[in-house]
Amino acid sequence: MASPLPSTSRRPPPGDGQRLLPATLLLPATVAALLFICGPLLVLAWQSLLVHLPGQVGAAADSALTYRNYLLFASPSYLYFLWGTLRISAYAALLAVLLGGLIAYRITRIRAGWARKSLIGLMLGLTFLSVLVRVYAISLTFGVGGPAGAFLRSLGIALGSREYIECVVILGFLHFLLPIVTLILLGTFQGISASYHEAARSMGVPNWRAHLDTTVRLAVPGLYSAFIVAFSLAASSFVIPLVLGQGKVMFLANLAYVRFGEMADYPGGAAVSLVLLAISLAIVGLLGRLLGKRLGRPA
Repeated sequence: MASPLPSTSRRPPPGDGQRLLPATLLLPATVAALLFICGPLLVLAWQSLLVHLPGQVGAAADSALTYRNYLLFASPSYLYFLWGTLRISAYAALLAVLLGGLIAYRITRIRAGWARKSLIGLMLGLTFLSVLVRVYAISLTFGVGGPAGAFLRSLGIALGSREYIECVVILGFLHFLLPIVTLILLGTFQGISASYHEAARSMGVPNWRAHLDTTVRLAVPGLYSAFIVAFSLAASSFVIPLVLGQGKVMFLANLAYVRFGEMADYPGGAAVSLVLLAISLAIVGLLGRLLGKRLGRPA
């Protein structure tokens, strides 16, 4: 005689209280985001549409709304600052991802546990080092009186040229971004099994090709995330281009500081800040779309 089927009990439909529980839990975070993130951005957007009169602090009284602060970005000087910010930030982010990826990969493949923990601890310790200490260390090392600067000057390199100063700024970004990018990529390479690379090598594939086809291809999402973080930190940086740029390399963040702090032009500084935010979000969205198409394409 066949045994009866076990009775299946259905859960009762969720009541109104259970439906409202997720929304209730999200309410404090939503209110905090509106107050401390969206609120200041809305104030910046409003200020950017006002008019500043030279000699006054902030916007003029009873100022009419205008787009003049944004039209200034069509001038060659503003485009020059914008191009320099994006170009140097992209170079620094790419180098940080390249070097940080190599370091992270090597750390995850070290068999000795004490060595792996020591290197991870070193990277964590470097993240707590002040940015101001980093930039002055780079400045003293590669400046006119520093050992690296004196050696390069003996080779005939002009330490005051814009090209050299841009390289020093990129070095300052690397000193700041490398530990952060390495820590981000540790989880990426830790999740990639070495058996993929070994299987490719067993089929006669060269070592460099095996790394590209297995390790690098599987690490693309993590590399993209690390690049976005590095690019965002570099493009919004203020101290590094201020100290190492020596007045010849200025980012939009420095231009916004000049508008806010030295000229008291709050509408102009707000416009610069919002333009930098919009361009950064557009670049992140474009790269995300390209990466999505890349990963969604069948092999």
